[in-house]
Amino acid sequence: MIFYSYIEEIWSEILHKKELEKSQQKKKVKVFRNGKFVIKNATEIYPGDFIYIEIGDNFPCDAIIKKGDVIADESFLTGESVPVCKSHQQNSIVYSGTSILKSSILEHNDNCYKIANIKAEEQFNNFYSNSNTNNKYNKKKIIPEGYAISDDNQNSVFTKQVTTIKTENYAIGLVIGTGFNTARGKILRDILNSQPVYVGFLHEAYMYIYYTIFI
Repeated sequence: MIFYSYIEEIWSEILHKKELEKSQQKKKVKVFRNGKFVIKNATEIYPGDFIYIEIGDNFPCDAIIKKGDVIADESFLTGESVPVCKSHQQNSIVYSGTSILKSSILEHNDNCYKIANIKAEEQFNNFYSNSNTNNKYNKKKIIPEGYAISDDNQNSVFTKQVTTIKTENYAIGLVIGTGFNTARGKILRDILNSQPVYVGFLHEAYMYIYYTIFI
C-alpha cells in the first residue's frame, strides 16, 4: 500500500511537470531581437532581454519596468486581492506568475524610442541571490528621443549603432529572472525542498505507543 502511494505520487509529479512545460511553450512573448520585436516562446527569453509587458495571466518571468506603467494582480504571490500599480519611475518589478491587468507605455503618446546596446559588468538585483554576480553580458538600454548618449560612464560603453524603433502601446520590461530564478520559482523551490517539521509531542506519543505495544 505504501509502495503504491509512493508510485502514484511520483507519477502525478511527472504529469504536473509536463503540463507546466506545455503551458510555458504555449505562452508567447514579444522580445526585442536583432533590432525589432519578434514573437518567441516564453522558454526562449533570457535575462537581459527587452520584452513587452502585455495584458494577460501568468506573466512568464521577472522583469524591471523600463518604460511605462503596469497594473498587476499579485494575489498568486502575496494573497492580496487588490491590484498593484507599478511604474518605471520607481524601477518596479513585475513578478512571474502575476496577472497583468493594464499595461501602457504612457509617454505623451510618443511611442518612438532609441535602443542602444551596452556592455557592462554589474550585479543582478540583490533579490536574486543565486544569480551569477560577476558575469559580463550584453544589456540594452531604452533611450528617449533627443537623449544625449555619453561615453563618459566608466561602467558602460555604448556602441556607435543606435536603433530607433516604433513601439506598441505596452510597457517595456527588462528580464532579470526566468525559471527557478524568479519570485515564483523561489517559492516552488522552497516548497519542494522543505524540511520536515519536528514536533516533540508527536515523537513522545509515538514512543509511548511503541512502548505499550512492546509490553
